[in-house]
Amino acid sequence: AGTYHRYGSTDLSDVHFDHVGWKPAVANNRMQLMRAAWAMDLAHRWESSSVTVNAVHPGAVRTDAQDAITGWQRTLMQAVAPLVMVSPERGALPNLRLAGEASLIGVTGRYFHGLHEAQPSPHALDPQFQQQLWDWATNTLARWM
Repeated sequence: AGTYHRYGSTDLSDVHFDHVGWKPAVANNRMQLMRAAWAMDLAHRWESSSVTVNAVHPGAVRTDAQDAITGWQRTLMQAVAPLVMVSPERGALPNLRLAGEASLIGVTGRYFHGLHEAQPSPHALDPQFQQQLWDWATNTLARWM
């Protein structure tokens, strides 16, 4: 869950942007918020098991996702990326740490920014939003089955 989850909308009434139109930054922020809230909710739902769930923002990572950017934004990204973005290998380190570090065994329901624990947005911790997200996801899946 990226740091931009802090700017995501908790309004799930138009998840597919059918009414307001597609806005890449808004979609990214919403998706990041949904991922963070989902992780916090799963950690709570599975707290009595041995399963642990955490959210992590690895930082700015150079991936193929930036290849979709066009025009002046692509030029800017190509100039700035080497200065502020890490390689995919380095970007994987926070995830690998969460998955394998002995000191984090049993740690669940936390948010990490890079290698350090951070506070997620209040929206990601909101039980009402988490339940709405759960309901939306289960209803969506039920329609596909």
